[in-house]
Amino acid sequence: MQAQASECSKFLECYENFNYNINSNGERFVLETLARQPLTCIFDVGSNIGTWALLAHQCFPNAKIHCFEIAKATQETLKRQTKGLSNIIVNNFGLSNRAGKTTLKFYPQARAASSIIDFPHPSDYVLSKASVTRGDLYMQKHGIMHVDFMKLDVEGAEDRVLQGFSNALRNRLIDVIQFEYGRVNILTKFLLHDFYALFREHGYRIGKIYPNYVDFREYSFAHEDFLGPNYLAVREELADHLGLAG
Repeated sequence: MQAQASECSKFLECYENFNYNINSNGERFVLETLARQPLTCIFDVGSNIGTWALLAHQCFPNAKIHCFEIAKATQETLKRQTKGLSNIIVNNFGLSNRAGKTTLKFYPQARAASSIIDFPHPSDYVLSKASVTRGDLYMQKHGIMHVDFMKLDVEGAEDRVLQGFSNALRNRLIDVIQFEYGRVNILTKFLLHDFYALFREHGYRIGKIYPNYVDFREYSFAHEDFLGPNYLAVREELADHLGLAG
C-alpha cells in the first residue's frame, strides 16, 4: 500500500507539472507564444546564471532585459553568460519591499536555492549581506514607464518583490507577471490565495503554467497544493488576446 501511495504521489506531481525545467514546464511555451507581441521591456528578477534571460533574448532580440541577481558569485557567472549582449542589463542587487541591505542565505553548491528566506535546504550555506531596492525606485531612476513582462524567481520572496512594485501595480504599468509558488510559501505564509487576492485587486487574471498552455482559472482550495511551480498573472484586458490559454 505504501508503494502504491508513493507512485500515486509521483503521478500527481507529474500531472500538476511539478517541473523546474524551463524547456519542458511551459516557461519556454510562454515566451515563444508572447514572441508574437512587440515586447520591448522585460524584467528578470532572480536571474541566477541567465538561462531564462538568454531564452528571453532569443524570443525578443530587440527588447531590453533587466536582470536582477542578489548573490555576488552568481552575478559574475551571469555577466559571463550574457557578455556581449548589450540589451541584457545585469544589476548586481536584488529587488524587495525596501532599499538597503538584507541577509542572504547563499548555497555554493546549489546557487539557484539561495534566498533571503530561511528555507531548510540540505546543502551547506553561507550567510552574507546583499543589496536590494524597490522595483518602483528602479523604474523611477531609469525612466521606465512600462514593463511588458516580469519573471519572478526569488525562492519565496515573491511577495516582498511585489510589494516593492506597489506603485507600478496600482497604475497598471506591468502587463504580464510570471511568479513561483511552492513549498517555501508554507514558511512565508503568503499563500496562492494571497497571490490571487493581490493580483485581482489590481485587475489581473491568474493561471497556472502547463507545458503547452496556461490554465486561467478561479482560485480553489484544491489548488493550494504547494507544488506550483509557475503561475502567470496577466492584465485582464490582455488575457484573451495573447494565445496562452488552453
